[in-house]
Amino acid sequence: MKSSGGIEKVADRSKKILPSRAPNPSPRLLPVFLVFALALPLFSQAGFIVLKSNRKVEGEGLRRNAQGQFVIQTETGVQTYDRSQVVRAEADRPSAYDQGVQLLQAGKHAEALAVFESIVTKYEGLGWDHRANLMIARTYSRQGKADDALATFKLLPAGAFRNPEVRFLYWDVLMETAEYDLLKEDLNEAVRDKNREVAGRAQILRGDMRMKQKQYERAAINYLRTAEFFGKEQGLSAEALFKAAAALEELHDQRAKGLREELRSKYPGSEWTARLGDG
Repeated sequence: MKSSGGIEKVADRSKKILPSRAPNPSPRLLPVFLVFALALPLFSQAGFIVLKSNRKVEGEGLRRNAQGQFVIQTETGVQTYDRSQVVRAEADRPSAYDQGVQLLQAGKHAEALAVFESIVTKYEGLGWDHRANLMIARTYSRQGKADDALATFKLLPAGAFRNPEVRFLYWDVLMETAEYDLLKEDLNEAVRDKNREVAGRAQILRGDMRMKQKQYERAAINYLRTAEFFGKEQGLSAEALFKAAAALEELHDQRAKGLREELRSKYPGSEWTARLGDG
């Protein structure tokens, strides 16, 4: 790569390598831990059953008996339904779930795992087993046990990954376990997402993956595309400029200095600018 010409030439070159696509805007996301603590997506406290006839039966104390049937207390009495009749079942929010979240937040990982594992067993097929498994994956990730986290993610239903924060954590785990083929496949889909936070994060993760593989030029291109298309998302753009400079530094490309100057100029209050220090 040439040592002059500025960011424009690098960005122009990136357009020739990656397809041009700028996703449509969407609302900003909630803070990560708050989202997990609320067990995304948000849900009601009361239990219910949805039957194949599309009738919704609401009540309390939803459970499964020894035969695997769904039993719920309604205003008209106790109702029992065979598994073949039920499309979806959602139990009352277990108090143990909130206890597990508090333990995780306090860094008591072993205790949190024990709570969430008991919920998986007790609430199998009642919605909370999947939410507890998500929190188990989160706990393993915090412990640095990426392989265990990935194994737990594989137990989740596909619908769980519609939530951005679940998907972001999944990507981090795939990166840590070097499952690059799976990660690449999901990122290629995500960069076309209408949610700009998802698309932008996927574009940055593409660069992170290339950096791990020591493909520094391709990493720089991915970061520069993020800065180009997601300039209105200051957090994403600042991170992209910082990482693009790091990739160019690996290539001994003098344009790294120009990117750092641009970062300081555009985003003086960013955490990524702060990481530059005084150099």
